Order: sequence, then C-alpha cells, then structure tokens
Amino acid sequence: MEDKLTPEETQTLLHIARQSLELAVRGEKLPPLDEATLTPCLRETGASFVTLTVRGDLRGCIGALEPYQPLAMDVREHTIAARWKIRASRRSSPKS
Repeated sequence: MEDKLTPEETQTLLHIARQSLELAVRGEKLPPLDEATLTPCLRETGASFVTLTVRGDLRGCIGALEPYQPLAMDVREHTIAARWKIRASRRSSPKS
C-alpha cells in the first residue's frame, strides 16, 4: 500500500466514518460497503486509527497497528468501536 492517500480517498474514508457513526448512533444497520466504488488502495489490507472529537475535545479513539482487513472496512470498524468506547466510558464515569 502506498503511504499517501489521494484527497479523494481521504474524503471517501471520511464519508465512510461519518456515515457509519451516524447510523450507529441511530441504531440503524450498516449497509454493506460497495467495494466496486472503492479504489484499489481502499480495498487493500490496511490499518487505521480513528479519533472522534466533539468541538475539539477528544471523545474516543481506537485503531490497529497491524493491517488485517481492507482499509475501508478497518476505518468503518474502528469508527464504530470508538463510538461504543465513548458510550461505555459515559456509563462508567462518576457523575459530578
């Protein structure tokens, strides 16, 4: 895999992450990724690290150091995992 993504690939991954997060928050099922619309780079095995922020404040982050699935799927999976990590930390945090 190349070290750099094109601006279009970056936008595609951002769209995948935002769509995944929005659907997860609403409790809706994620549609399958349409691999035919992804570039070879996004279909190639890759690793990602997803960071979620709200108004600049860190809300969740998770990722992998080693690639084990297609990059687009990795971004989607880590976005959902970061969202669930936020939910879990809110339930376990003491109320002030």
